[in-house]
Amino acid sequence: MSEQPSFVAGISIPQRSDDAASLLQLSRNDGYDFVITDLPSTVASGPLAPNNGSVRKDVTSLESKWWSTSVVGQVAVRAGQWEAESESNMHSEDGAAAWAEGSGAGAGTALIEALANHDTRVRLSAEANLKSMVEWASHMSIPAVILPPIPTKNPAAALSYARVLSNIALQCSATNVQLWIRTPLTQAAIEAFDLLHRRCDGPSNLGVLLCFHTQLEPAQAGMSMVLIHKSVGSNLKAVSFVTSTFLTNKRGYPTLSKSHQIIFTELLRRLGRTLRVIVEGTPMHHPPTAEANGLTGCLAYLQYLRHLRSRQEVAQILDTEESLLEASYLDHLQSPLQPLGDNLEFQTYETFERDPVKYQRYKLAVELAVRDGIAMQKYPRVDDRGCYGVNVLVVGAGRGPLVRAVLSALAAVNEDEPSNAIVRPKIIAIEKNPAAVLYLRSLQSREPSWANVVTVVECDMRRATSHPILRSMISNAPARADIVVSELLGSFGDNELSPECLDGVQRCGILKDDCVSIPQSYTSFLAPVSSMRLHSEARAQAYSPSNPTDGPAGQPCGTLRAMETPYVVRPHAASQTHVEKPCWDFNHPKQVDEEKENGIKSDAAAAMSTTSNGNINGSQSVEAVILEPDNERHIRVSFSYDQTHGAGSGCGYGSFDSAVAAMATAMPIPPVTSSDNIAGGPSCGTAVTVHGFLGTFHSTLYQSPLPGNEGNSSVISIAPTTFSVGMFSWFPVYFPLREPLHVPTGSTVICTMWRKMDSSDDGGGRVWYEWCAEIVGKDDDVISASHLHNPGGRSYHVRL
Repeated sequence: MSEQPSFVAGISIPQRSDDAASLLQLSRNDGYDFVITDLPSTVASGPLAPNNGSVRKDVTSLESKWWSTSVVGQVAVRAGQWEAESESNMHSEDGAAAWAEGSGAGAGTALIEALANHDTRVRLSAEANLKSMVEWASHMSIPAVILPPIPTKNPAAALSYARVLSNIALQCSATNVQLWIRTPLTQAAIEAFDLLHRRCDGPSNLGVLLCFHTQLEPAQAGMSMVLIHKSVGSNLKAVSFVTSTFLTNKRGYPTLSKSHQIIFTELLRRLGRTLRVIVEGTPMHHPPTAEANGLTGCLAYLQYLRHLRSRQEVAQILDTEESLLEASYLDHLQSPLQPLGDNLEFQTYETFERDPVKYQRYKLAVELAVRDGIAMQKYPRVDDRGCYGVNVLVVGAGRGPLVRAVLSALAAVNEDEPSNAIVRPKIIAIEKNPAAVLYLRSLQSREPSWANVVTVVECDMRRATSHPILRSMISNAPARADIVVSELLGSFGDNELSPECLDGVQRCGILKDDCVSIPQSYTSFLAPVSSMRLHSEARAQAYSPSNPTDGPAGQPCGTLRAMETPYVVRPHAASQTHVEKPCWDFNHPKQVDEEKENGIKSDAAAAMSTTSNGNINGSQSVEAVILEPDNERHIRVSFSYDQTHGAGSGCGYGSFDSAVAAMATAMPIPPVTSSDNIAGGPSCGTAVTVHGFLGTFHSTLYQSPLPGNEGNSSVISIAPTTFSVGMFSWFPVYFPLREPLHVPTGSTVICTMWRKMDSSDDGGGRVWYEWCAEIVGKDDDVISASHLHNPGGRSYHVRL
């Protein structure tokens, strides 16, 4: 078999389900990565005791390394052991005996039904059997156990199942055993898993094995796409195809229906980097050659599924350089950067500079701004040839990528202008990080294009009056900046204090009255997200040290702080449930009314008076006479019921998929009735659970003000509906909810958020966010509500 990008594949053959050794030997030759084996019960007595007459030989045939890497266990006990329970179960929707093709899943469901049996002996024996199987898996270091489906038509059994699993999941967390619950692609089954997961208090090791066991009608494709979108946020671990699900092509090879192909392709596009794919059942297809059947008889199924993985629509998502760079960040929570309080590391700068899109957009923005400036005759002539003098201020220059973008933009302008209209730039690069300043000065000394053009200044951009070079610019109006360029944006737009930094630059008086800021504006966006994985990861942060410098021995930060902290994350196992909506925006430079502006100018002139030795009068500064702008914000965002649950928005990162949205929108939706269960039972139809909110931004770097040039603009965005394809400098911000909120069919999600700030006498201060959420019904009644997160910045803030 040729080597190609693929997925981790498993196989389950009923006739070999009790002999992992022989099946593993055959399957590895066919290219499968793991096998599924029935778990034995070690219970010695009771009405449901197993038949101890049979002995498993594979226990002594495989070393521990194979059990721990290449075997997955399944709870599947033969139906004869529970004849009374199985008889009725075999005819139920939940039994799944038919689609399991004899694998024992139907009898496994009978075991779950027995957990609510009126006979105490049967009930206790069933619980003991289930626990003993999982305990044996833990003993053998088996990494995952497949559990029977949830009995959606037996609420008592579903509740008992949740009670038992709560204990099992807690025990398995110590042995790192994952629990995968068989879940067919139906509304009832996915709703049932969501309810069970909440009943179990959201364990991270409890996930979904999505099972395809029947043919899918084309009319069901839309609804199936919505359910796929919901299941991605439901801790989806693996997907299985029963051999009878495959059709047969003209040559006798297995193939999936068009609807199944679309769904599997979407699963791969969303979760292909972590998803396991399983083929289950007796071989039903017989290609013309023995080689095509393989040793297991199931080689052709695997080859076909891997063929679907190699298609262009999947490869262009999973096999790009960007995808490889993102791999280690998937669902990994990071604290947002504090660039004012901390200096970035060399490696952090280097990672951001690899972005192939961001700096091209910045280059375009500078180029457009300079061309417009020439057209508007904003720039003075500076030499005998009549060249234009343009002063560019790069604030937060880092290791110089913005300086290079500015130089490249000006070079492009000069290529197109006549010799008497070229631009002679002066670039001032301001950076506060001493290590980065050293790098900039190294570039300045060895790059010919920087010589006599770029001046490197080490200082806080908000304290320009503290540096002699910048003071001279402030005191000489023609020397002030025509363009100020910065890359201070955070994942939520303003969360890395871009407003405070750029306002500080403006207050210093170093910008001309008609100075252009790049970026000119940015808008923050919010959207609800459903993700059991992100919520589990946030809760796990409670065990992290409250002070990272303390190391592992530090005092844990605790649940309260962990769940009131925003995190930067590349969402993966997540589903954005609604199209994002705008929160607030910031524009630069700040506009002030004429009366206030005149007052500021006169006060600024007084502040810039110099002493006899040429220094600025220390009794007053420009920062002292210009009022601090109000950068606090408050918004209440309402997300109305969306029948597609935001399917086109995917995980909340990446471009909005209009094709998926169209397919999901075309589905038949059952009417919302008064019988919908707001308590979260399976009858609530297309309900969803919200685990928090994703924050993104959209920024206009430059928009031409000239009439007729409205199309001349440069933007960057990580909001899905306007996403800048190929840009990876920013991942969204995850604002967790301490307790997930269940959203019944037809309900509205409302998020209220505040951007708050305070200041101290020494010039410091803090900026933080406070947020809360509520679920509102059709009659505007509040169904549920969260508490206010992070009041007063008690758990998280950004230092000024």
